[in-house]
Amino acid sequence: MPRAKMIEPKPDSGGYFSCTFCRKHQRKVRKLVRGFYAVICDECVDLCNSIIAEGGPSYSAASSHPSLKDYAAALCSFCGRSKDDVSKLIAGPPEQFICDECIELCNGIIAEAPGKVP
Repeated sequence: MPRAKMIEPKPDSGGYFSCTFCRKHQRKVRKLVRGFYAVICDECVDLCNSIIAEGGPSYSAASSHPSLKDYAAALCSFCGRSKDDVSKLIAGPPEQFICDECIELCNGIIAEAPGKVP
């Protein structure tokens, strides 16, 4: 089954982004990391780190579980790799996924760069 077309995230009229996973505005989180087709906040990265550490099935991490049909065609919203190309693919809102490798990159970005204080 082909995946729906992924759309590049756009800022609001003030030039700010919101987290694609939890919808929190850039001004309400410490740090946002922008990918090709998604934006993730430091709080959602922390949640993903916990999910990865637990070692359970990737899809059980979702705030809303994807259907098996959706998960079969899932791609990381940050790097575009399929679930077969990564160790973990964590589901977020419909059509949003992030792989363990992109979470690791986000951890580095968040640790290196100072974020805005809300």
